[in-house]
Amino acid sequence: MNFKQWIVSETKAKESSATKYNGAISGRLSRMAIANNLTNVNLLEVQNPNSVALKLKSLDEFIELNSTGNSMYSRALDLFIEYCSFQDLNLERDLDEILADKTTSVTEKSSLIKARIGQGSFRKSLIDMWQGCAVTSSIEEQLLVASHIKPWKDSNSQERLDKFNGLLLVATIDRAFDSGLISFSDSGNILISSKFKEPSKAGIEPTMNISLFNENLPYLKYHRNYVYKGT
Repeated sequence: MNFKQWIVSETKAKESSATKYNGAISGRLSRMAIANNLTNVNLLEVQNPNSVALKLKSLDEFIELNSTGNSMYSRALDLFIEYCSFQDLNLERDLDEILADKTTSVTEKSSLIKARIGQGSFRKSLIDMWQGCAVTSSIEEQLLVASHIKPWKDSNSQERLDKFNGLLLVATIDRAFDSGLISFSDSGNILISSKFKEPSKAGIEPTMNISLFNENLPYLKYHRNYVYKGT
């Protein structure tokens, strides 16, 4: 669930308000954080969002902007911090589930934990297989996310570690794929949901495609049937 969807779902805010807060985080506040050397990527893509958000709130530039914006920017940051905590809770739940499974060996648990947090052999196998973002070919590893095609929560232990159940994607495309705003056909052409408003502003174009392996196809079929939000 991306930030905008979470606002609507969890705070019952109107979509127009969610769009405004999401735009503040991905736009003005991200540019401010980058200009002040708090991060070098969009706030929605940072690895330590809580820390960056708290430092941002202490900047004189932010305080002045927020005072002229009727506290809209501080509200956006507060929601963003809450959203990041929500994401962390989901991660903790999945890790607890792995640790509590008495049928899984210690070695396999270690592999599953590393795969869940985007580290270890699963990520390495995707880097080796895709040689960069599977869509854009970007090789900047700090921006690449080891993403499961069939979601973690729906996969068994074998599927969670299967490299063919993975795409290596730059963070923006990963978020869109994970939330079901995009998917891919068996021929590798991108599918863009009608619910995705102005995808080009997120750097996502209808001409994008991916060179798939045959082993990816069953996982992508699941993604299209149960994750993708349709056209």
